[in-house]
Amino acid sequence: MDTRIEQEGGTLVLTGGKRWIVNATTADHALVLARRRPGDHFSHFCLLLVPLTAPGVRAEPADTLWFDGAGIGSLHFDRVRLPADHLIGSPSRGLAAFARRISAERLASGLWALARTHRALTRRRIAKAPQWDNAAVRQEFAAALIDQQRLRALCDTVCAPAPDGPPPAVAAALLKAAGADTLERVLTLCARLQGAEAFERGGLHQLRTEAAMFGIVGGTGHTLRDVVADHTEVLLDARRTAS
Repeated sequence: MDTRIEQEGGTLVLTGGKRWIVNATTADHALVLARRRPGDHFSHFCLLLVPLTAPGVRAEPADTLWFDGAGIGSLHFDRVRLPADHLIGSPSRGLAAFARRISAERLASGLWALARTHRALTRRRIAKAPQWDNAAVRQEFAAALIDQQRLRALCDTVCAPAPDGPPPAVAAALLKAAGADTLERVLTLCARLQGAEAFERGGLHQLRTEAAMFGIVGGTGHTLRDVVADHTEVLLDARRTAS
């Protein structure tokens, strides 16, 4: 989190940037999570609404064959000056608000692929019987569904945290890391179940390749696992309390 915000009188000054942003080249505004003071505490981050036409903002399209139509690119902020009313909510609650907003996104990880695959399996017939009637197919599909339901349970925990649960920053890291892992497993299994259909243009194999961005080595997934590991004792204590 190198993107930071400083205050100069009544003006907010934003410096930093982020790579690989959806709609970076098409959006009018960006919701930016920025550091307002040094340190790892969750209260050290704030949320800002940034007009992408403001002086000092530069959007750069990504050089990729994937993500057609998604406006993928990088955003650069060179001392972007904003009025104080562009701050969203409490200055100390930016990361907590982000954790709540990210829940729905991570819950969707793979859910649409499961629904599409289930429809295909019930329509496709092999030896005059729906493929869904094959016990091996049902077992594989159920494994992916269990993964998705685990993620849903984690989303519910983050949306309605217990008083003695993990801090919001840790909960957000758990959810984002689990979402990436779940998406990879679910899409891989669903693509295998869909057979040749998954190789069509815009099919699951293409989408699975694009979704691999969530799990690149040294990227977000690994960074989040470090955050989770740093709070091992907190998470284990919460588990014992729940037991």
